[in-house]
Amino acid sequence: MISDDEGPDPGSIGAALLGVVTDALPTAIAYVDRNRVYRYANNSYLKAVRQSASDVIGQSIDAIVQNEWLSDDVIEMIHNRVAHALNGMASEFSFKATLPDTKEEIWLLATYTPDIDTAGRVRGYVSLFRDITEEKAIESQLQEKATTDPLTGLRNRRFLEDIADQKFAEAARNRKVIGLLMIDVDLFKSFNDQHGHAVGDEILCQIAKAVSDSLRLGDIVTRWGGEEFLVLLNGAEQHQVILAAERIRRSVEGLHLQPDTLPHPVTVSIGASLCGNNPAELDQDIRTADRALYAAKENGRNRVEISNRLSDRTTADERKLDPES
Repeated sequence: MISDDEGPDPGSIGAALLGVVTDALPTAIAYVDRNRVYRYANNSYLKAVRQSASDVIGQSIDAIVQNEWLSDDVIEMIHNRVAHALNGMASEFSFKATLPDTKEEIWLLATYTPDIDTAGRVRGYVSLFRDITEEKAIESQLQEKATTDPLTGLRNRRFLEDIADQKFAEAARNRKVIGLLMIDVDLFKSFNDQHGHAVGDEILCQIAKAVSDSLRLGDIVTRWGGEEFLVLLNGAEQHQVILAAERIRRSVEGLHLQPDTLPHPVTVSIGASLCGNNPAELDQDIRTADRALYAAKENGRNRVEISNRLSDRTTADERKLDPES
């Protein structure tokens, strides 16, 4: 053990060594006391907040956490997590920040760990911030890939499942209902059998574009599987659901596809329905539209059939609508 007169105090050596180590880390680290005052900040933290040590140490967190680079919502979230830390609760959260000089948007992962003494009193907390922008970009790319059909570029079944709660909530707020269209390519197997899967794939891509082009902003079309497509019509009225279905049917019917030797024209059958107000019953709503689709197939294909739910106020004569009416 080294005495006081034999050299530096071991505690001061440890503190100096800790400072050297933390200053070398890319993670932004700071210590804030129970009065919400900064007592330490490493080089990465100072660079992140664009401040010098003299501008930060001894200052309140309120003076440093500013809306110059953080949104009001993020600032509120940070203050809430500070309160949690000063009450002895650790937390981890991520948020987006805008660099004030370059206006570049970055993502940060924050960890707040309370500093509790042996008596159980909170003396302050340690905050760590790590740049996770690249990880977020990779995550977004993976999410995009996981929810996109690679052939047609449409969203897939997983995307619809992920977004269903949001769409139902929007409809409820606007006191609207969600229209549902189940679309199936008529006699699709014959295209593959006669011309091969490359032609079949091209037909699916052309139909996907025709369906997308027939919809409004906010409507969602997904490739449901094989030659089936599912459409959610956002906040649609009853007559709009039927008109949208007929518009899609006519658009596909009007496609001019090669080769000219296709065994029959490219058409679709559509089952139209309305969703209830419960996203948990979406599967049941889809089955209702699916039954209408099968009715369209049985009644000659290349037509729109409506479910009992949609036909409550719709006569049978309205099932084949003229879009000019």
